[in-house]
Amino acid sequence: MHAPRRLATVLVLTCSGLVGVACGGEEKPAAVAEAPVSLGHIFLDSATGIALDLPADWRGRYRNVRGITERTEGLLDELALRYIRADSTVSADSSLIVARVFTADGYRRIADDSVAITRFGGMATRDTERSLILTLRLSTGNPFTPGTADAFGYDSLMISLFSRPIRAGVGKPLYDTAAVRK
Repeated sequence: MHAPRRLATVLVLTCSGLVGVACGGEEKPAAVAEAPVSLGHIFLDSATGIALDLPADWRGRYRNVRGITERTEGLLDELALRYIRADSTVSADSSLIVARVFTADGYRRIADDSVAITRFGGMATRDTERSLILTLRLSTGNPFTPGTADAFGYDSLMISLFSRPIRAGVGKPLYDTAAVRK
């Protein structure tokens, strides 16, 4: 019984806020409007320092696989989030997202090369203190046979990912970046 009331309250408050802004009401300061609130699933890999705010329906439906698949100068680490099939197996061609940590210099080398950006992903965030860049490469297609449960499951995860902004971070990994920069 409470869910309809809650939904109605949220709709009224949302509409009131939109009407207030449209009718000359003050907008929230940027710091308030962009406050990080996760309604999803937080993925955090302590070894790489990669953090991703994923949709809630991703929980338990992927496996993270760490390991660099294609070497390039300045690439420090790579992590693939791979879809877990209905039979609980994971294959190399089922990556939903591939996240990579680059040194700032390494990323600058590939940033102007459209082929390299397609292979390694675009910049999602940076850690200026340690000169690191996190790139994300999203799946370019569903690897499963159309009409199967795995194809539907894979597509549903990708659709939910595209339905909201992807927030990402690169934290304090276990490897020493000071040694890499020398």
